Amino acid sequence: MKIVITGGRGQLGGDCRRVLAPGHTVHAFGSGDLDITDEQQVENIVRRLQPDIVINCAAYTAVDACEDDRERCRLVNGTGPGLLAAATADTGCKLIHVSTDYVFDGKKPLPAAYREDDPVAPLSAY
Repeated sequence: MKIVITGGRGQLGGDCRRVLAPGHTVHAFGSGDLDITDEQQVENIVRRLQPDIVINCAAYTAVDACEDDRERCRLVNGTGPGLLAAATADTGCKLIHVSTDYVFDGKKPLPAAYREDDPVAPLSAY
């Protein structure tokens, strides 16, 4: 299977690369290699490599800095995943997007776990 990993130089992306590399063709890209906020770069990578799966581990993870640079946070954590979704939809490739519990407000009563279809209510720009 051919797999593209964005955020491939980060902790999660690096772990995905190490786990998936045996038995798969893995192309891992850090932010210096692929800017997921650049539509042309995203489309070119997906079109050129024709992966079966794209795993998006790219994110602006500096929670406090996101408050000071909301636009960059929105681009990396919102626009970028949207561009990946559009590019993969055009090719039939599957997209796995990794998110964070920060999209929820934490008010769900325990011991219930959040689900993918729960409404989001972020408390910060991150």
